Amino acid sequence: MLVVDKMKQNKNMKKIRINISDKIFYVLIVALAIVAIGVIVYAQVPNPGHSIADIAPPSGCDASQVLQWTGSDWTCTPLDVPKTYVGTTSASYTGAEVGGYSGGDDKCSTQYGPRARMCVGTDFANGRPTGLGWYNTFGFPPDTTALDSTIYECEGWTNSGGSVRDAPYWQVSGQRPSFNGCETSQLILCCR
Repeated sequence: MLVVDKMKQNKNMKKIRINISDKIFYVLIVALAIVAIGVIVYAQVPNPGHSIADIAPPSGCDASQVLQWTGSDWTCTPLDVPKTYVGTTSASYTGAEVGGYSGGDDKCSTQYGPRARMCVGTDFANGRPTGLGWYNTFGFPPDTTALDSTIYECEGWTNSGGSVRDAPYWQVSGQRPSFNGCETSQLILCCR
């Protein structure tokens, strides 16, 4: 009898019918999927995104530095070009005694601080040197005063003689670039 009563109740119940077009149905499914994906992504540890401290540049950067990625961290790196002439080394060097391009940079940074280096010709756009000395061109400009001669920077500041005869130096009297033999001892022009 209990079963019969239940069946009678089901017949008396009204059915609720919802008519949704296919378009609206699919939109609702996509919206629910987006919400579900958002919840899953947000639940991942660590949460996506970074705090401002994670992406802020390191403190201490100044106007003469650029932000550089080292592969694992951000650092403030000096902006190297062009620099300004700050003086000469206190000692003179032959071409080989400069000790290569890095040797010239090291001699200048020892005397004028870590951001100093051996001047490059383009640095003189910020002001001409007031001292006489070697500087870098990183090239082979033709010598205009002697035939068959080229300025070779003493083979990268590693040679003081032999077939290597010319290197760029600044001539104070004429306020212009010139060249001299690599066996000659000259000061190094430093820029920072």
